[in-house]
Amino acid sequence: MKKPLLTLAAFAALICAGAAHAGADVGQWTVGAGGLWTNTDSDRGLDDGAVLGVSGGYAMSEKWDFSLSIFSGKLDNVGAAGKRSLKGITFDFNRVYKRDQRISPYLLIGAGIIDQYRPGLSIADKEVVAKFGGGAVADLVPFGGGHKLQLKLEGAARTSIGRHITDFTGGLGLQVAFSAGGN
Repeated sequence: MKKPLLTLAAFAALICAGAAHAGADVGQWTVGAGGLWTNTDSDRGLDDGAVLGVSGGYAMSEKWDFSLSIFSGKLDNVGAAGKRSLKGITFDFNRVYKRDQRISPYLLIGAGIIDQYRPGLSIADKEVVAKFGGGAVADLVPFGGGHKLQLKLEGAARTSIGRHITDFTGGLGLQVAFSAGGN
């Protein structure tokens, strides 16, 4: 699995090399989707695997973005047949650096809720999580009115509060940055 990810990262770097300006402009909204590899904590009882995610956000200032991320997928049980769903939502604040450069890196801090379906459990298995990580955004294609198609790469650790479960995630996706008024 490492070779395809390395190939994808090299391809992304080549595409980003031609980008003139990265990151959403201040005041722009973003909507995106992508894949998320989840390296699950062994206490979770799930195999590592891929889930799908969608996100939306807003560039609040030159240094700060806000985003809402939703993810969902079915991962294999460890040591047993079948799959279980892992889904959640996080609210993230991104500290953006070099917004006007070819590649715009950021650090993120967030919080959210994860729901892990466990058959036979009489109560919902939800947990509050803290999220810490980083990533980068690069413009791929600008189009009318200052809108742009962007590549987004992100890695993070999601730690469950009180349960001592930490999952590591890596995501790659596309997003569109646009101005609400079409400016």
